[in-house]
Amino acid sequence: RDIGLMFDWYWSQSPIQWDSTGDNVAVMLEAWDNKDRWIATVDFKNQALVSQHRLHDDAWVNYKSNSFGWLNNSPVLYFLSEQSGYAHLYTKALGKPEKALTQGQYEVDQLTLSDD
Repeated sequence: RDIGLMFDWYWSQSPIQWDSTGDNVAVMLEAWDNKDRWIATVDFKNQALVSQHRLHDDAWVNYKSNSFGWLNNSPVLYFLSEQSGYAHLYTKALGKPEKALTQGQYEVDQLTLSDD
């Protein structure tokens, strides 16, 4: 199945996000059938993509819930995911499990990253 960089008509965000040090880069990829979305980092040493998060939906992945990036001055990713059935905010340190920052029967949208 073909995959490529996420093309999303709702965002002004790039599907390629560098951390503030320039040492880590994350990319958002999507399957052409729109049933899967991945956030992957690049392992420069081994020249490979490393999956950090995968979202699957038998119907389709919602384009409005795809914000992602790096926390300031940190190698920690933040992202929205509808894996619970609602769009919620998660963080993920590289090599660690993801952590849900929000939960419940509501949706998180329009993230704003503070300076700290």
